[in-house]
Amino acid sequence: MNPLNILLWIGFGYLGGKFAAKKGYSPTYGVVLGVCFGPLWLLIALFLPKTGAAIEQDQFEKELAAAPKIANCPGCGKQIPYGSKVCPECEYQISK
Repeated sequence: MNPLNILLWIGFGYLGGKFAAKKGYSPTYGVVLGVCFGPLWLLIALFLPKTGAAIEQDQFEKELAAAPKIANCPGCGKQIPYGSKVCPECEYQISK
């Protein structure tokens, strides 16, 4: 085998590990199958179902992104938009 083919198969292993981890499987599992089966494993990995942990992680990330970004005012303790320079309630100057 020439060095280019070796690098190509190592790349399949790397991508196999990334695909497996994204779906909730062990990255080691993906790397081994990626090195052994190459592009065939990448095709199979695209259709693998996500594990329960991966589904829960996706839901958590969506909830976190949708949550309003708020902070507490150091002066009065009221909730204010994150990044505000002045509290609209007590007009406390927030330094950063």
